[in-house]
Amino acid sequence: MIFFFIASFFIIFTAIFLYVADIFNLIENVSSKKIHTRAAKQIGGLIIYSCIIMSLFLYETSNLFKYSIIISLLVLILGISDDIYKISYIKRIFIQIFICSLIFGNGIIIKDLGTLMDDNSVFYLGYFAFLISILSVVGLTNALNFIDGIDGLATLIVLNSIFTIIFYNYFSNYEINEFIINEIIILIIPLSLFFILNISNFFKYKIFLGNSGSNFLGFFLAVLLIIYTMENNRLFDPVLAPWCVCYPVYDLLNVIFERVLNKKNPFLTDNSHLHSKLFLFFNKNQTKVLIVILLFNILMSILGLILYITLGSLFSLLSFLILFIPYNIINKKLSIYVK
Repeated sequence: MIFFFIASFFIIFTAIFLYVADIFNLIENVSSKKIHTRAAKQIGGLIIYSCIIMSLFLYETSNLFKYSIIISLLVLILGISDDIYKISYIKRIFIQIFICSLIFGNGIIIKDLGTLMDDNSVFYLGYFAFLISILSVVGLTNALNFIDGIDGLATLIVLNSIFTIIFYNYFSNYEINEFIINEIIILIIPLSLFFILNISNFFKYKIFLGNSGSNFLGFFLAVLLIIYTMENNRLFDPVLAPWCVCYPVYDLLNVIFERVLNKKNPFLTDNSHLHSKLFLFFNKNQTKVLIVILLFNILMSILGLILYITLGSLFSLLSFLILFIPYNIINKKLSIYVK
C-alpha cells in the first residue's frame, strides 16, 4: 500500500514538474562539457522532495526527520536558484553554512565519535563539534553535487548509503523503531523510482537531479547520518558514518587535492572525477561505471564494518583516512591511462 501511494505521488509530481521546467527554464542543454546527448530537465530533486513531503502526511516519522526535511527545502531552493541563475560557489557555501546553523540549533550536531578507546569512554568533540559538523554537512552536500556526472550515480550512492545504514544497524546493539522504518521506506521508494527514470529514455527529455536535487540529497543524507548516530537516537557507531559515503567523500577530497596541485579553482568543473575517468576507460559506457563505483562503495562499507568489529573504532576511523592514499594513487594512474 505504501508503495502504491508514493508511486502515485511520484507520477503526479513528475507530470507537474515536467511542465514547470519549461516555465522556469530548468533545462540543461547539450554541450561539449556534458555527456548526455539530449536536453535534460533538472527536476529530479523537486520530484523526490515533493514525494517525501506528501509521505509525511500519511506515515509517522520522528520530529527530527520532519524538521530536517523542512529545513532541506532551503537547500533545494538554493539549488534551483543555482540551476537557473548560476550562483557563485562562495555565495552557495556561505548560504549552506547558514542553513547548517538552523539544523545545529535544533540539536542535530556531531557531539561525539562514540567509544574510540579500549576503556569504552565516549570521545566527545567539545568545542570542535560545530566545526566538524559544518565540514561534514557542507562537504557531503557538495560531494553529492560533484559526483552527479553520470546518469543515476548520485541517486544510486544515496540508495546504497541508506541500505548501508540498515546493514550497520543489523550488526549493532542498537534498536530500530517503527518511525525509522517508515523514514527509510519513504526515502527508498522515490529514490528507486527516480533512479529508474534517470537512466531510462521514457521522455523526449532526460530527467536529471539538477543542482537542486544533488545538493538536497547530499545535505539530507549528511543530516540523516548525524541523526542516526546521535547518542539518544543511535543506530550504529558514529565512526562508521564515513564508510557509508566512501565514494563521494574520497572523490571530493581527491578532486580538491588534484585541482589545488594544478593551481585550479577547486569548484570549477573538469574531468578529475573518478567516474569521468572510468567513463573514458570503459569507452563511454555509463552502466559499467555505475557497477564499478557501486561495488567499490559496497566493498568499502563492508571493509569498514569488518575493521570496526575486529580491530575497534579508532582503527576503523584511521583506516578510512589512510585508504584515501591508494585511492588517490589509482586516480593518478587512471588519469595517465585515459589521456
